[in-house]
Amino acid sequence: DFLKAQELYPGNATVYHWFSFLRNNQGRSDEYYALLEKAHQLDPMSAVIRMNYAGALREFGRLEEALEQYEIILEIHPEFVRAYVPIANIQWKLLNRPDLAAQTYAKAINLDTEQHYWYSYFAVLYLDLGEPERASLLLDRANELAPEHLKPIFETLLLHLYQQQAEGIAEDASAVLA
Repeated sequence: DFLKAQELYPGNATVYHWFSFLRNNQGRSDEYYALLEKAHQLDPMSAVIRMNYAGALREFGRLEEALEQYEIILEIHPEFVRAYVPIANIQWKLLNRPDLAAQTYAKAINLDTEQHYWYSYFAVLYLDLGEPERASLLLDRANELAPEHLKPIFETLLLHLYQQQAEGIAEDASAVLA
């Protein structure tokens, strides 16, 4: 029971961190945020807690604060790859700086060359920039890493739609439906 754990270990950040998810799942978003904030205050060096705290800030529309928290994560733990993608998304969509977002996605890929998500996100950025050839190379790598995963397949569909290649759309649709 989280309330009992909170009573027994009032200074334990992990208790507040996990309790916040319970409250979020119960639809109690104010408590969710308050508990995450408390966990963050108790253990500001935890990359995982700060990552979730930044995510909550993002959910509440506090994007500049979220970006600051993600950047702090990378100052403390530069190898924490999961922080690069939300930074790139904010750079791209909020700050309208796709050039910075591309650099940030590239850092994620350099740190973790085996995660298909990084390639997929980067490819969608290149589609948005009107560079389907570069996007295609990244999506090919994502599909090599996780051919069974649907996200790269759907992003490949987007690529084919962008390029208006009817044959590619039919092939990819068949793969999804199979």
